[in-house]
Amino acid sequence: MRNSRHSTVVLLVLFLLSLGPQAFSGQKTSITTVQEQDRYLRMADNFFIIYDPSTAMAVPYKQSGLTRLEMEKKIIRKSNDSLPELGWQAGLYPHWKGGLWLNGSPKAFKPYYRLHNFDKKQYGQAIDRLPTNATGPPMLQIALMKLEYLLGLAGRTQVFLFSNGQDSRVKGVKEPDPLAQAKKLAKNYDVCFTIISSAKDAAEKKLLTDMAAVNSC
Repeated sequence: MRNSRHSTVVLLVLFLLSLGPQAFSGQKTSITTVQEQDRYLRMADNFFIIYDPSTAMAVPYKQSGLTRLEMEKKIIRKSNDSLPELGWQAGLYPHWKGGLWLNGSPKAFKPYYRLHNFDKKQYGQAIDRLPTNATGPPMLQIALMKLEYLLGLAGRTQVFLFSNGQDSRVKGVKEPDPLAQAKKLAKNYDVCFTIISSAKDAAEKKLLTDMAAVNSC
């Protein structure tokens, strides 16, 4: 897991804190909030978790007996269990769901937890609804395109993005390159990216590393 230049950002605990630093990518991890004399300091105002339910996550995760998709859900649940309620705006969205993607259409987002005030119990119920049966190809570019219509919130927004660095295209449909889209978002909004990587080859790993470093949060 790689944080944008290892910045101090939104969540109380790192997704991988309880699972050890080698979960998913094995990349260097960094703590995402500050605890000061038993007071939790909120270092960002909003956060999104972007869940990857694609077939790329249907492979076993090490010797855990879980698929990568099941491990995604476990990581998110453990994170939520440790979160205090500090007045965040929060959302839980898939990269995509089956059906036509229409830019800017609210019905195209199909969230598990639509962006609004963070409620720990309701967020936990949304996590329970996350699928563990993979469907469809990886659509990293769609996840980033969605964010363009969800950002613009007051304050800093932290995005936690699960990905293996792959994206799938429909012939004849023009869509942005994931890195170019991430740079565009970083230029136009106060946003930081934390990538939970399951990339395998060098090009995919480089893409996700470059995305995590699009700004100096």
